[in-house]
Amino acid sequence: KKTLYNRFVRWAERGVWEDIFAALAGAEDVPDKVFIDSTCIKVHRCAGGGKGGLWRMVSASPKAAATQSSTLSAMRKAARSF
Repeated sequence: KKTLYNRFVRWAERGVWEDIFAALAGAEDVPDKVFIDSTCIKVHRCAGGGKGGLWRMVSASPKAAATQSSTLSAMRKAARSF
């Protein structure tokens, strides 16, 4: 998939990048470097796409279902231990 590329092109066609650069250029305090990432960009809650949330695939085998197939729960346990 070219999701990132497609989003970049859509934003370019809509003038989003020009607006961002104009806002940065018009700032009174101009920093030496500017980084734009997802923490800077606010979108409507519907813009995320998909239902979200955690889901687990159902397996026909109880043994396979009991086996951890993701590191998500292990990471949560590790994060709580700090």
